[in-house]
Amino acid sequence: MDRLPQELLSSIFLTLLPIPLLSLMNIPQPARDRSRDLTTLRLVSKNWNQNILDTPELWSYITVSPEGTDALRYLPRSKAAPLHVRIALYISDGGDPQDIRAAIEALWREANRWTTYYVSTYRIEDSETYAWFRLMPPVPLPKLREARLEGPQHVELQCPGLKRLHQWQCTTNIHLGGFPALQTLVTKQPTTHQEWERLLLVSQQCTLLKSLRLTEPWSFERQVESQPGGSFRRTTLAFHNLEELKLVANRVALDFITHLHAPVLGLLVIRRYDSPIPFSIPPSCPALNRIRFTHRPDLDAIQEVLSTFPPARLQNLTIELEMDEYVPELFTQKRKIGDERIHWLQKHVSGRFVHLPSEHEERRRCRCREEHAE
Repeated sequence: MDRLPQELLSSIFLTLLPIPLLSLMNIPQPARDRSRDLTTLRLVSKNWNQNILDTPELWSYITVSPEGTDALRYLPRSKAAPLHVRIALYISDGGDPQDIRAAIEALWREANRWTTYYVSTYRIEDSETYAWFRLMPPVPLPKLREARLEGPQHVELQCPGLKRLHQWQCTTNIHLGGFPALQTLVTKQPTTHQEWERLLLVSQQCTLLKSLRLTEPWSFERQVESQPGGSFRRTTLAFHNLEELKLVANRVALDFITHLHAPVLGLLVIRRYDSPIPFSIPPSCPALNRIRFTHRPDLDAIQEVLSTFPPARLQNLTIELEMDEYVPELFTQKRKIGDERIHWLQKHVSGRFVHLPSEHEERRRCRCREEHAE
């Protein structure tokens, strides 16, 4: 291996140590794994050690949390490589707050190199320790392509090349324009007139948007189930390039479909459909031919709502049920009931089970009852 050209050796190392996916919530673990693997490879030989030190991309994944940070050590080695930054802040007995601040401010000074970014804050808003912290650096991020922002703040984004944005608990300025490349958005489902108008502006400004997911805490979902959809006036939202829509099963979210004009929308994903909340596919979504039910859907509820669809619509519809450990229960403990449900689906629609371990395949999907960032 020492005889390999240095460029080839570097490419092998980069293949062995890919950048951890942005969906990973447990930031310290992949950081520790990556640091351990780098150390192991460096100990093989002097040539490997030097090659790894001379490959900036291997040092471009940088994390900060109370459990530790590698920012001040990795930043010089990353040279001019695009950075992948992960920050998780929470109240903890571990970690020196001054070290954490020094690491984050050092990263902020290199914000022009950020390519992917994940930040999560947990109950630090009332802490004097992190009173200085902001979810985004106070400078433009011209190379940022993907961001996941989790924390109760308003964020002024300055990243015109952003393609994927996941905002949880926070609000941003994406409705004001300046994000022509945005293709994927995860945001709170609109429940007020102001939030609806904000999403309307997003539909007008982000014309390339292909995937939209609307989220809301579980406690709220259950409160609004008896409501017909709110009291404010809704205008039609036109997403001309939207291909995928993900919703939580509550009346407010499912009522959203009736106000949607999405001519190329092909997939509707409904999370935790466990009661027969009525919904229909409007004529303004003519290409919608797949409905995917995830997170332990109830087959009785699915059958009840699908039975209200016109037969012509059912013939052109594919129903996908998430495959997980719950599916075998249909054929063991509740075999007869399960067979009847499956038989009805097979008779009236094109149905299949799909295996969806997680949004990005890297970690086991959470099964708790709370709606949260994934």
